[in-house]
Amino acid sequence: MSIQTSFEPSVARRHRQDTKADLLRLARIWAAAGVLAALLISFNPFPPEISRTDSVLLNRYGYSLLAAFVLATHVVVTDPRMLKALLNPWWVLLLLPLPLSLWGAGWPEQGIRAMFFTMATMLAATGVLTLPPDVRGFRAALIFACAAVLALSYAGIFALPARAIHTAAEVEAEHAGLWRGIYAHKNIAGPVMAMIVFAGIYLLRSGRTTIGLTLTALALLFLFKTGSKTSLALAPAVVLLALLGPRLVGRGRTALALLAAVAGLLALTVGAVIVPIFGDLLHGLIPGTTFTGRTDLWKFALDLAAPLPWTGHGYESFWGSAGVEYSEKPFELSWDMRGAANAHNSYLDVVLELGWPAVAIVLLVMLVFPLIDYARCRPDPENQRLADFFVMVLGFMLLNAALESFFFDREKQAWLLAWIAVVGLRFTSRMTAEP
Repeated sequence: MSIQTSFEPSVARRHRQDTKADLLRLARIWAAAGVLAALLISFNPFPPEISRTDSVLLNRYGYSLLAAFVLATHVVVTDPRMLKALLNPWWVLLLLPLPLSLWGAGWPEQGIRAMFFTMATMLAATGVLTLPPDVRGFRAALIFACAAVLALSYAGIFALPARAIHTAAEVEAEHAGLWRGIYAHKNIAGPVMAMIVFAGIYLLRSGRTTIGLTLTALALLFLFKTGSKTSLALAPAVVLLALLGPRLVGRGRTALALLAAVAGLLALTVGAVIVPIFGDLLHGLIPGTTFTGRTDLWKFALDLAAPLPWTGHGYESFWGSAGVEYSEKPFELSWDMRGAANAHNSYLDVVLELGWPAVAIVLLVMLVFPLIDYARCRPDPENQRLADFFVMVLGFMLLNAALESFFFDREKQAWLLAWIAVVGLRFTSRMTAEP
């Protein structure tokens, strides 16, 4: 009797501890799911037109609070190994061109504000990976966030078609009838849907067959309905490379193949405007192509970028500036580019705003180092599946960046997804994912 009594408090204490641990685990998973859903959906879904995130107070305060919350969780619950991996000096170097460019541009208020919000969203994005207590928790958070995006986007198609589908009344009337869901443009929706396809494939490979198939099918249908030709062309290629490459030639050669693909696409896009040989090669492969008028836009932008090749014109201080708006009208080009919102090439926009050295930093930190991490992925099935998922996301985004602009843009989910993939690949090369 006395022995039984002495054990009872110990059993009850253990039960309370187990319950507390379960509640903490559940709270961390829901927190990660909420952070990822907020980053993918934003605090301003179904916008009537393309607008800057910092023009919406709800987004401004929402992302700031999200970053503060994630920073607090880093102090309280983040695994010390993850914190050590997050303290990467190369990531500081990645952000350094932003304040340097603003200093050279005279510290414009809009640029300073945009820089802080960009850094806040990047900090918040790290919580997607550090909050889940294990890889099962990460998958649960991923499922919730992807399902939330799809549910809201499909609901918008039926309940708010004027907001979820492009109409002929918009500036780009040629997009009428194409789906955009909760996003401002089909070319923003396309990369997110591609990511959900990659997530569905990752879940399928992890044993979550039903939910994986469902997410993949719904995202593929939505991607098709966006009419985003770039996303539709890149997604299957990236999937094949990430899934077959490691088995056929190994991770190291797969990483080199992806590096070559990004370099090749850059050579045939903006490189074709800069280097005549690349231009001849492009027109030999695809006679008469202009990438929907982008080549003329790139010529126009490069001419204006020439006076400040090393420092750029300042973060978010080029497009819409007086120097662009009141520049000489380019009569020799197919259309007037002075009202363009961006260069439709992320790498070129980095040149325009931050200078040529910043492009080298971006390629090193966002492409070369993550691919080295991918090649050095820990030889564990969970790590390998995670690394394959992250490299699909990163490879797609960096290839898509040759035709769309989103680097350092806190409004664009493509940038945040690319950043999450970079951080995720660093984790998979440095620690074993706990099942």
